[in-house]
Amino acid sequence: MSKASLTIIMTNLPLTDTDPVHVEVWKKMLEPLGIVVDKEYFRTHISGGHNVELIRRYFGADMPEDEAMRIGEEKEAQFRQLAEEKNMMHPINGLVGLLEQAVAVGLPMMCVTNAPRSNAEWMLRVLKLPQYFGGK
Repeated sequence: MSKASLTIIMTNLPLTDTDPVHVEVWKKMLEPLGIVVDKEYFRTHISGGHNVELIRRYFGADMPEDEAMRIGEEKEAQFRQLAEEKNMMHPINGLVGLLEQAVAVGLPMMCVTNAPRSNAEWMLRVLKLPQYFGGK
C-alpha cells in the first residue's frame, strides 16, 4: 500500500470559538442603532456574513465600498484587541493532538477560512499554531 502524498479533509472544524468575541464587538457597534446583539441575533443575522455586506446592511446600503472596508477593518482590529485583552482565544479541545498526529504521519496541512487574512494570521499566532500550517 502506497503512502498518500496529499489528503484533503473538508470540515467545519473551528480552531477556536470566536463567536463570544464577535458578539461583543457587534453589540458595541450596533447598540447606537438600537439593535440588541446577543448570541442568537449574531448567529441568525451576522455570523458567516462578509464585513462589507454587513456594514452596508446596518450603516447604509449606498456606503462606498472603501468606507465599508475601512469600518470592517476597524471592527476586526477591535475583535483582535478584545480577544487578546480578555485572553479569549484557546484552541478547541483535541485540536493540538489532532495536528500533532497529522505531523507524525507526515500529512501536509493548510488552513482555509473566510475570515480576513489579518485575522487568520493573527489567530494562528495567538493560538500558537502557525508551525502546523507552514508558518513559524
